[in-house]
Amino acid sequence: MPNILVVSPFEYLTDRAGRALANGKIYIGQPNQDPANFPQNAFFDLAGTIPATQPIRTNSAGFPCDLSGNPQRIFTTGDYSIRVSDQNDAQITYTPSAAQGFFGVTESDLANNTDPAKGSGLVGFVYQLGATGQTVHQRLARGWVDVKDFGAVGDNLANDKAAFDAAASTGRTVLLPAGTYNVPSGDYSATRFYSFDGATTNNGTIAVVDPLANSTPVGFEVTFSCSPDSLPFGWLAKHGQSLNRLAYPQLWAFAEGSGNIVDQADKPANPLAFGRGDGSSTFSLPDARGTVQGFADAGASVDATYVLGKRIQEQSGTGTGTTINVGVSTPAIRAFGRAVDQGEINIQALQNQVSELSSQLLGIGQTNQNVTGSRASGVTYTNSSTRPISVSVSATPAGSSSSMSISVAGVVVEQVSFTVTSGSVSGSAIVRAIVPPGAEYSVAKSGYSITLWTELRS
Repeated sequence: MPNILVVSPFEYLTDRAGRALANGKIYIGQPNQDPANFPQNAFFDLAGTIPATQPIRTNSAGFPCDLSGNPQRIFTTGDYSIRVSDQNDAQITYTPSAAQGFFGVTESDLANNTDPAKGSGLVGFVYQLGATGQTVHQRLARGWVDVKDFGAVGDNLANDKAAFDAAASTGRTVLLPAGTYNVPSGDYSATRFYSFDGATTNNGTIAVVDPLANSTPVGFEVTFSCSPDSLPFGWLAKHGQSLNRLAYPQLWAFAEGSGNIVDQADKPANPLAFGRGDGSSTFSLPDARGTVQGFADAGASVDATYVLGKRIQEQSGTGTGTTINVGVSTPAIRAFGRAVDQGEINIQALQNQVSELSSQLLGIGQTNQNVTGSRASGVTYTNSSTRPISVSVSATPAGSSSSMSISVAGVVVEQVSFTVTSGSVSGSAIVRAIVPPGAEYSVAKSGYSITLWTELRS
């Protein structure tokens, strides 16, 4: 298992000289007010069940702590002001609003999906060193919007008009994922709509543009200076080979409508034509090996023997000159088309893979859960979910010698221990680990008393 970065979950405070703020005082209050005179409820847990008495004190190491001196994280409801003073009430810092970012943000702030100033509005983004810094929300706000961000369904049944109205009101380009959208009324001619997945609507004012329309269309022919087995992905040599119609649906559709297709029995006389294969599940490509290109007469009365699909033998000179096999084809220039898509697997398959990976990532759609009451040391537990989980166990020492460790799949991931030779001991220790799906995990301890066991999980 790879090493993971261990980060302290507690805020470290210093005095004006940069030393640990021992026995300091923290006041949490109403925004833009003196928090000492206008206090606001504060808690030592995200659920708001453990009240924090104010002023909140710091221990000798400079960490906010409870009345027992145990380091704690501080939570409150919504925006707040904060004042930090030393033990003599001399002010060190004062921030009138949490929006100015003194103590960072809580999990609920990052998980917020209703307030643009929170959630993605709190996460920074920079493309590269030297580029302009911005938030993720600002970066995404410059791109297109997705109708499904506004509640569109795309099942041809639900009325998606409200979602289309909301998306169009942003003034940005609108993306339509795969689906058939029911938009019975409204004029959307001023909005640009794009779809990578062939989305359609029943509204005549919605013109859906395929961004891949300028890519190389299926059936387009070029030559490559390489062997057949070195052709780029999506290209096949014209060697007369048999293909499965289901594996190459777009190419079969092109062949069937090309006007250059014959029954397989007639392929020997028409080698440059597509063949219908077995008539049900296969078809064959033209066989252009050993030929040079010639263009079909197509009514020009230059040489009526130059018929699409035929191979014509021409003499390079008079008498016993060299015979040249001319493959007859149609001269064409690409004007419209779609991307080469072997077996309909490119864009949709990529989209499915991204969705699948997202459902396996740690932290997405998961929450920190207090499971202290249902966990104990010395017991082996199993992550029975399909995603990794993060386990964090806090404990206070009891006795002169204490140790604690957490193991995953039989391997000790993290451990702490200490011995006191004189005096009393206070504080707490934490061990953490990430547990893969299906893996077993357990905590072993000696001389420690577990105070909190949390798991980040679905």
